[in-house]
Amino acid sequence: MKQGTNVACVALLSIKAAETATFVYDIANDNDHGVAFERWLTIPDGITYLAISRPAATPNAVSVTKKGDKSRLDVIDEDIKEIKEIQLTNKWVGKRILAIGDSVTAAGQWQNRVGEVLSMNVRTHAKGGIGIIQMVDGDGSGDAPEGYDPDDFGTSTIYALNTQDVTDVDVIVIMGFYNARRLAVSNPGNENDMYPSQDTFIGHLNYAIKRIYEELALANNNKCKVVVCSAHKYGKYPWSDLTGYDDGKNIYDATKKSANYNSLYCIDLMNCGGINMYNWNYYQNSNVPYNTMYIPQDGINNGTNKPFASIEDAPNAAENINKYITVTNLESYKVYKSNGTNWVEQSNYPYPWNGDQLHPGSNGYKLIGDIVAGNLMLL
Repeated sequence: MKQGTNVACVALLSIKAAETATFVYDIANDNDHGVAFERWLTIPDGITYLAISRPAATPNAVSVTKKGDKSRLDVIDEDIKEIKEIQLTNKWVGKRILAIGDSVTAAGQWQNRVGEVLSMNVRTHAKGGIGIIQMVDGDGSGDAPEGYDPDDFGTSTIYALNTQDVTDVDVIVIMGFYNARRLAVSNPGNENDMYPSQDTFIGHLNYAIKRIYEELALANNNKCKVVVCSAHKYGKYPWSDLTGYDDGKNIYDATKKSANYNSLYCIDLMNCGGINMYNWNYYQNSNVPYNTMYIPQDGINNGTNKPFASIEDAPNAAENINKYITVTNLESYKVYKSNGTNWVEQSNYPYPWNGDQLHPGSNGYKLIGDIVAGNLMLL
C-alpha cells in the first residue's frame, strides 16, 4: 500500500464471494494510519482476492505494488464506500501456455496446475511413448486436417506441430524426453548437433527447438518465450533397469547443453525437482518399487527377476490377464504376458519386475506444476 492512503483495513479472501476474511490487517493500530513501503503482508496459500475498505470521506487513491517496486499494479481512483475487491495478479494472467511432451505431459496435469496457479490458458501437444522428434513431427499421422482445433487435445494421435498450435501462445514448455533416456546415455552428442545429420540426443532436441521456432515465425509470434524442462528424477521402469541416479546426469547434461546452445531457459526438474528415492511413494504413480503385475516364481514380489523353469510351470494365463512372468533362468530369460488365454512372448518389456517409478501421481504432477509456475515467474 502507498504510504498515507488512510486505508481502514485489508482483508485476505479465499474466494471473491467469501463472507468472512481469512485474515484482516487493521491499520487503525498504526500511528500514521498508512502502510509504508517497507511494511508488507504475507499472502498465505489459498488467498486469491484482496479486499480493501476505507472511510468514504477519504478519496485518496489506493494502489497495490510489488515489494521494492514503486510502480502501481492496480489503482482504485473512485471514492470507495464499500469493500472493493482487487484480484491478486501476475504477468501471466490470461496468457496461454503450450505444453509439448510425452506421456508425462499427455496426462494433462502439470500444465493444468500451471494454468491454475498463474491463471493461464492451457494448450497441449503431447502423446505417450513418443521420442523428441515425434513431439514436433508427429507420430506418422501427418499434418493436422482441415478444421483442426489445437485446443481439442487428444492423446491417441499427435500431428506434426503446426502454425495453429503456436498461434496466440505466450510461452512454450517442451518437457521430459523420458523415452530418449537410452540415447542420452549411449549417444548424447555435441551442443551443435542437428538431426537428421547427427542422430544424437542433443541433435534431436536442437531439431525440435528449431521446428518450434519455424512454426512461431510462420505464426508471426516470435515474441513467444520457449522453455526447456528436464525430466524429473525417477526410478526403474519395465523397459530399463537404470534409475534416475544411474542415468539422470546423462539426461540432464544433454538437455542443458541443448538449452544453453539455443540460449533458452532450462527448468531443472532432474536435480532440483524435489522428487527422489526417499519420497517416491508420495509423489510417484506407484508407491512400491516393483511391478504388481509381475508374477514371481516364489510368489514374493520384491522387484527382482524370479523366472519359472518353463512355460509349462507358469500359472494359468486365463486367471492372470495382462500380468507378466519370466521363464528359464536369471541370465537368459524370456518375458511373457497373458492375453487372457495364453502367455505371449514380449520383446519390449525386458524388466517386467520393475514398477512404474516414472509417472507421477497427483501429488507429483502438482509439485512439477508448481515448480514450472515458479520458474515462469522468473522470466
